[in-house]
Amino acid sequence: NSYDIHHYEYVGNAAAYILVVEKGYLNQIIDEKTEFNNFLSPVPEVWHELLKLLNDAYSRFGEYNILQKSGFINSLMGLLYNSQLLRQKEKNLNKEFFIKVSEYISANYGEDLKLPALAKKFGYSENYFSMLFNKMFGVNLSEHVNRVRIRKEMESRKQLEKKYTLKEIIRRCGFNSMETYYRVLKKYKHENALGEYDNMDKKMTEKTENKKKLWT
Repeated sequence: NSYDIHHYEYVGNAAAYILVVEKGYLNQIIDEKTEFNNFLSPVPEVWHELLKLLNDAYSRFGEYNILQKSGFINSLMGLLYNSQLLRQKEKNLNKEFFIKVSEYISANYGEDLKLPALAKKFGYSENYFSMLFNKMFGVNLSEHVNRVRIRKEMESRKQLEKKYTLKEIIRRCGFNSMETYYRVLKKYKHENALGEYDNMDKKMTEKTENKKKLWT
């Protein structure tokens, strides 16, 4: 969407595609009443299809003629359509809500980010905050916060593991127990289509055995 703030986050050695599409290719997809969602959650199968499509286009896109480029965009949008690609245009107030809440969670992921605290922070009732959050982010508050925390834990672990135990690191990232951390990590790994955590179980088991006495 024009003039929206765009950003992305990555973990470890993950790669990212940044695709900029001329508006002319989108005239048949969006109109004056619709716009793109700021947050999409495709299922793993869709992620695999997207990566296959992007990898193929990346190596040959310079050779595409205008019809092939249009076909590529249509294929891409078609894959994302059932993942809440589009939404009705929102008032600027709601867009500001999305940006402010997203930035606050990213900066304060180790703090209390439960619904009552955040609703009070931003001046909304709990019911209205929850409804607006689900609508703007496409997932509930708890799921979004856990995704941010698990990414932050992965990013910071190499820097902190010489100074802190894993238990201390995950508490700094906002997880209140090892059980919660492993449950979220398992779900995050399942959703990750890039497979960058395929060896995480082995590594986590080794760390658990090495520091078992420190956790009890």
